[in-house]
Amino acid sequence: MDIKFEEYLENQKKLNDLKGEYLQAGLEDSEIIDRMREVSQKQRIIYNENQEILKDKYYCYLENSTLFDENSFLELQEFALSLSDFLNQADTGISYEIHSFLHKKALESGDINHIIEESYYHGLVLFYLDDRRFYDELVSCFKTSIDNIDKYFSLKKETRKLFNRSLGNYFIAINKDLSKYDINIDVAMKIIDFWKSDEVVSLDLDFPFYRWEFVTKRNICSLIDYFKLGYCLDNIDIINKVYESASYCFFSNQSVVKDTAMPVSSYISYLYYAASYYAKKITLEELCDNLSLLSTALEDKFSIESRTRVMRIGSSLIFYLQKLDEQGSSRVDLIKATISSIDEYIKSMPVSSFEKVVNKDVAQFIEMSLPRMTGDEVFDQILNSTAYRHFPTYVHVNMVAQISKELLNFAISYNPHYFIGYFDIHSEEEVLEKKEFLLDSIYKAGLLHDVGKFFVNDYISNFGRKLTNREYEIIKEHPEKGYNLLKRANLPSIYTDVALYHHKYFDNSGGYPEEYDNSTIENKPFVDIVTLADCIDAATDQFGRPYSKTKTFNDLLNEFDDGAGTKYSGLLVMMLHQDDVKAKISHLIGEVRREVTVSTIKLFANDSGVTKS
Repeated sequence: MDIKFEEYLENQKKLNDLKGEYLQAGLEDSEIIDRMREVSQKQRIIYNENQEILKDKYYCYLENSTLFDENSFLELQEFALSLSDFLNQADTGISYEIHSFLHKKALESGDINHIIEESYYHGLVLFYLDDRRFYDELVSCFKTSIDNIDKYFSLKKETRKLFNRSLGNYFIAINKDLSKYDINIDVAMKIIDFWKSDEVVSLDLDFPFYRWEFVTKRNICSLIDYFKLGYCLDNIDIINKVYESASYCFFSNQSVVKDTAMPVSSYISYLYYAASYYAKKITLEELCDNLSLLSTALEDKFSIESRTRVMRIGSSLIFYLQKLDEQGSSRVDLIKATISSIDEYIKSMPVSSFEKVVNKDVAQFIEMSLPRMTGDEVFDQILNSTAYRHFPTYVHVNMVAQISKELLNFAISYNPHYFIGYFDIHSEEEVLEKKEFLLDSIYKAGLLHDVGKFFVNDYISNFGRKLTNREYEIIKEHPEKGYNLLKRANLPSIYTDVALYHHKYFDNSGGYPEEYDNSTIENKPFVDIVTLADCIDAATDQFGRPYSKTKTFNDLLNEFDDGAGTKYSGLLVMMLHQDDVKAKISHLIGEVRREVTVSTIKLFANDSGVTKS
């Protein structure tokens, strides 16, 4: 591998190691701050180094295609594969960018081996990115094997391995389209028949066709998730095929299960019991009894197996218990106990383990448990499962909440008339009467404003280089993702409005999400305040954002003045120039931020469950 690429990989390791320089128990407050500054400076150096490496060794080919040759192809491919450590997220974003580029170059060259290789690698990264906008691109990548099946016997042996993996992944990709579930299963069966053909097997006797068949049949069972949504339930043939696939997996040798990418035997059992229920082999009550036994943690409490049992299978248990409850067989106490058990498990999970959990599992639990929780319980659960599990976000939302509360406090003092018409308030006297309620509401809204970042943490945690355009577009989805989660939770509209609109311009002329209009929303003044608080904290943060230059509050005031009436509320910007307001904000972004940062590091340094209700 090129020495520059090796330097890039070494820098990625350094970034991971840097976290340990301040996330240590027993440090004095002054030591923590000093180490944070040192780490931030080191991250900045790595950031600049990595940008130069990418500029010299990758971006140059985008600007001048004549520099690109076969040696460049192989070097970039090796580098991109080294970055595709999906469990540790070495650098999935750049891996995707390079594989996308190489895929295009392979298609242009007509080299069938390169085409199959890069169709697989490109598709695999897309699969892990798991973004709905990548669906067509994802399907197209894995479909390449189907389209070139007549060329199978002319491929290199290593390419044939990727070809066969692409066949299995093609089924996963097309299975996302619910309208074609019957066609999709036919495709899966034809793929399995291909692997069983004498001609294919005799060519590569050492290929693990048995494992690929197992994984494909396990993936057929993913239709159970669609059964839960009410799809396919009138199609007996589909249900029986899912049941047959689940039975095959369930009764397979355990060594086969352990030889797959997701060696979680309890999940195979879950699929079998659920498929048995839909195929009318067992009752709903029997299904719940089996899932109750499966949904407890093992001795290694936070292993992949245990997390799958407690969170994924436990959430499914809640779903089926609620169905049982709806049928008149009361399971209220068991539902509450299951919710409580998963909730406690999440709260007790070490931060180091939590960061490896698939976010979907936590989101699924939240969604399953929402109907059975009070408003305060929902608020605490969402907060504990999202913002308080990611160090930079933890600090940021705390700061935004405090800054928002202080800005609102000043705004009520300076101009209480500004808030008439909101929260059923009809006079300045009522504004003052409800002041504590309003302050508490905006504080909580500040804590939840970035809850959507829970779904894009892999991108906002990358301090090793500039974000790619694709990553930035994904990050821009966090307001809508947060809004949708809070909306499903039936939390007050101030929370949902703040989550959705805090990156929109005051006059709706810019910002994101572009398709939403914030000019006449229900909680406009409160959104404007959180938007301002969000900008203040992000721009003046001297610890958590080494990729951007820290600004002083005076620098910010000039920017706010320039954007008054367009990006920001003119009334709020005028208020920021008051001496008492400037003094309070300066205190918050100075002394208070240091206190919040230190207390957060101490909490995370213990590597134990983070609970902040």
